[in-house]
Amino acid sequence: AAALAMALLAAPVAIGNAMAQTAEAVSAAAITVLFDAGSAEIPAGNREIIRAFAATIQPRARSRVVVDAYATAPADAPAHASRRLALDRALAVRDILADAGIGPTRIELKVHGAATSGPADRVDLDVARAG
Repeated sequence: AAALAMALLAAPVAIGNAMAQTAEAVSAAAITVLFDAGSAEIPAGNREIIRAFAATIQPRARSRVVVDAYATAPADAPAHASRRLALDRALAVRDILADAGIGPTRIELKVHGAATSGPADRVDLDVARAG
């Protein structure tokens, strides 16, 4: 677990279908969790990656996690459907972070709905230093 945690800090990764891939990220600690279209369910392997990410952040008391959630909805769905699905994804990731010891005041959720770039169905996690 410690080696995995260090790898998360060393390079950005994208997580999807229980497989890690290199991806563009905002900072060296950022990760992207990919979701199946229409689903807010996080596969078990991705849950472990999120827990390892949290373990790297937990000791840094002045750091917080920024969770950016994106989702697409079918064309015939209500206008708010993509934002609702993105919110469900953000909350699912938040629950894992909280279970891993990241306090609620250290988790910032941003729900965007449809993505304008990058994978459409994803949640990005990044680290921000509290001011």
